[in-house]
Amino acid sequence: MRVVVAGSGTGLPDPERGSPSLAVFVGGQKVVLDLGPGALRQLARVGFNYRSINTLLLTHWHVDHINDLAPLIFASKHEAAPRQDDLQVVAPRGFNDFYSHLIALYGEQILPRFYQVRVSEVHDSVMDFKTWTLVAKPTNHMLTSVGYRITEGERSFAYTGDTDYCDGVVELCREVDVAFVECAFPDEAHVEGHMTPTRVARLIKEAQPKRVLLLHVYPVLGAEKAASLISDITGTSVEAAHDLMVVEI
Repeated sequence: MRVVVAGSGTGLPDPERGSPSLAVFVGGQKVVLDLGPGALRQLARVGFNYRSINTLLLTHWHVDHINDLAPLIFASKHEAAPRQDDLQVVAPRGFNDFYSHLIALYGEQILPRFYQVRVSEVHDSVMDFKTWTLVAKPTNHMLTSVGYRITEGERSFAYTGDTDYCDGVVELCREVDVAFVECAFPDEAHVEGHMTPTRVARLIKEAQPKRVLLLHVYPVLGAEKAASLISDITGTSVEAAHDLMVVEI
């Protein structure tokens, strides 16, 4: 299983860090977690073009995590090379209503032509994809936001998406090989629905992931500083993820 960080940043434009997105090679499939602005271009750089994505996992529908959904469907209609295979979208409860409003906004230009968008809404759920398993747990960000854990054989990783500390992210990250964890703000500037270094440190102490990579760190904190602070608190090595980073699991 291989994960490529297509976007390690936040909702703020940054020349070095794109909006949140992970590209996953698992069980012979191409899976994408979140699809923020500019993610399609980054994904194309690592071999995930608009026709080859099998499954899209969405944690919530804030713009910085979902903005490239409409461009994905629009590109898939291109007459020169249209998408032929169905797209599986896994998303929190309420996504079907969100998607209906998106279609109402853009109209015919994002209606699939030669394939179907198959939606599965999840909350506290397990899905079997034959060669790999997906676990979704509710997180503390939006009312219906979720995080994910992917397992193939004996290997697993977790992706928290945006969240504050909560039981759901502890369960997702418990003893995984790799945990991709958000750490948005400094402790002194905590924003509800997001984590800070001390909250991430608490998560690490309780869940005991084998490796931790930080994502979605705002400039007010900085990814490298966040990793250093958490490492000091936990006594373990914590890393700052970066765009196009390849993680073998």
